[in-house]
Amino acid sequence: MKKQKGFTMIELVVVIVILGILAAVAIPKYLDLSNKAKQAVCDANVGAINSALALQYATNAANGAAAYPDEITGNMFADQAVPVCPFGVTYDYVPSVNTKLAYHTAGEHGY
Repeated sequence: MKKQKGFTMIELVVVIVILGILAAVAIPKYLDLSNKAKQAVCDANVGAINSALALQYATNAANGAAAYPDEITGNMFADQAVPVCPFGVTYDYVPSVNTKLAYHTAGEHGY
């Protein structure tokens, strides 16, 4: 008599349990990495905006009117679009108070 090939029910249950444990460990780690990646994008956006503000100031100074711009506009960037925070938080710029944006922190993003 030939032996049938295949897995027993116990072997299948053990594999499913192991996969469940791995998923339970991996999913929170993935979510944390996702938030860290979004934070890195936000930090890069703030740096790009601050660089654009400094460049605009230098351009204005070269033209004889050294001043920071009144607002951040798309024409300050190569792609004609102001960077947007991936968390949906608005970048605040008040030229009379400060000359560059403050970095967003993880607490401001709600994670």
